[in-house]
Order: sequence, then C-alpha cells, then structure tokens
Amino acid sequence: MRALILAAGLGSRMRPLSNYLPKPLFPFANTPLLDYHIKLLKDQGIDELAINLHHLPDKIKEHLGDGSQFGVKLHYSYEPELLGTAGGIRQMADLLPRDTLVVLNSDMLTDIDLNSVYEFHRRHRALATMALNPDKLPDAGRGVALDEQYRIKQIAGRPAAVAHGLGQLDFIGIHIIEPQVIDYIPGGRPCCINREIYPPLIEQGKRICGYPIEKGFWRHVGTLDSYLEAHRDFLDGNLLKLKPGGGGGGGNAHFFTQAKIIPPVLIGDNCHIAAQAVIGPYAVLGNGCIVAEQAVVEHSVLWDRVSVGEGTKLNKCVVGHKTTINPSQQLTDQLIAS
Repeated sequence: MRALILAAGLGSRMRPLSNYLPKPLFPFANTPLLDYHIKLLKDQGIDELAINLHHLPDKIKEHLGDGSQFGVKLHYSYEPELLGTAGGIRQMADLLPRDTLVVLNSDMLTDIDLNSVYEFHRRHRALATMALNPDKLPDAGRGVALDEQYRIKQIAGRPAAVAHGLGQLDFIGIHIIEPQVIDYIPGGRPCCINREIYPPLIEQGKRICGYPIEKGFWRHVGTLDSYLEAHRDFLDGNLLKLKPGGGGGGGNAHFFTQAKIIPPVLIGDNCHIAAQAVIGPYAVLGNGCIVAEQAVVEHSVLWDRVSVGEGTKLNKCVVGHKTTINPSQQLTDQLIAS
C-alpha cells in the first residue's frame, strides 16, 4: 500500500496566516502538520507517497525535501490550477506504481490505526473505503449513510434516492482506494471524489464501504476554532500518540520569578517571559517568543518568534511567525499575521 496526501488547498479559512504559509505546514504543538502525517504513514509501514501542491508549493518542497529525513520516498504533484480531490488523486496516482492507496486530507490530525482500516477494506472486498467517525454529527458536505453491511448508500445527499432510517456518520478525511477507482476519474478537469465519483459508483452497485473507527483520535484543524480545540485536546493529554518533533521543551527559556504560568501550557525553546506576564491556561508558545510585562496569553497559540507587547491580552488567538503585537491591545478570536 502507498499513500497520497491532499495538500493543495488555499487555506482560505485560515487567512491571513495561510497567505504566507501553506496550511499543511501550520505548526501543531510546534511541529508542522505534514510531519505528523508522514510519521503516521511511516510508523504503519508505508514508505512511498505523493503530495499534491498548488498554494506556495516551494515552501512545502523546501521543508520535506525528497522525504529521506523521514525515511520515505516522496513524489510531488504540482497543480497549476486546483484539480479537486479526485483530480488531484488521479494526477498523484500516475506518479506511483499501481497499488492500493491510502488518501489523507492534510488539514486534520489523527492517530488511528490505518492497518485496521485496510484490513476492513480487504475483508469487505471494497473498491473504496471511507473512514468515518460514529460519535460526531457530520458537518455539511461530509455526511455518509451506511447500511447494515457497511456499504455506503449516500454521501452528502448523493445519490438522492436512499432508504429512510439510515444514520449519518462523519467522514474524517481518510480513504482506502483500489487502483480501479482511478480509472473512473476523468482527466483534464477539476473533480470531487465524494460528489462526482463515489455516488455514481454506488448507483452502479460497486462496493463502496464505510469504516466506523472504533478507537483513536481525529480532529479537523482547518479553522480557528478547530485548530485551538485540537491544541486544547493535546494539552489535556488526550493525544498521547502525537509526539511533537520540534521545540516545546522550554529549553533555555527565561522566566522572571514574577511571571505566572497557569497549566496546561507548552513553551518552546529560547522564550523570554517578563515579570508579571501571564501564560495560560491552554497556551502554546513557539520557539523564541517574547512576552512583555503584564501581557496575558491564554487559550492561544503563538508560532515562532512572536513578540507580545506590554499589557496586551490575547485570548483565543493564533499568531503567525515573527509577528510583533503592539502594547496595550485586547485581542480575541483572531488570526494574526505580520
């Protein structure tokens, strides 16, 4: 089995941060999201994968290189114009040997056992399998209805004629697909796999299945609220399998004795916390951050080398790399970039 990571999106819901950093490189607990995905795949025996690119592609290529630092073989698929999920999958699949594929959305975090999804997929002789969260009501566009044999009968309202009484489960952004699915994807135009490929296959009686995950964590991180909620889960210790790879140990951090740290927090290396500053609860500071006197950072995430001015209060904010926030500001529910 090989893997595809969908990473070409614009990240429009995370602007202005995504204007200069592609969302797949957003830090989570001071480690880029893509690092978690590649580590998950490698730990479960998948060492060859492709990633599609569109927005700020050179930044992703510069960070990941050829994949050797992660112990994987990496291929890039550049899209001058966005091709949608199915179009992106088709173009990436052409770079790999014809094989069963696991497809991951890049704007989520998970620690689920992909091999369990694959075994389910094989056992049910599925053409494609979608991983589903049985414990959460689906967001718009992600609802999936199953029958008693785990065959999908409807995705996001398509096809329209579906028997009543089927529950709706939430698609978490992970598929297992057989190479034959690629043959149904048209070339040369954008195409959505959930709306344009799976529904007609279901109507034709093809075996498209859904796997309700039984254990493991999944969280979408493509909005301000979901990004902060995922960090809250991490700080509460609910994501023990996700181990940050960069910073976060507070090495060489300088805390004045009058500074107040309210757990849980994660503080990166080489930070400077001034007297009477308050960090936490639920604060994450990247490497090299400076928090001035009487400033407050709570329920917020600061990326690397952020400077918070004297007397400023941040609540439920995400602040991008190398951003300076002026003194005496009161900022809530904001994405902030320099």
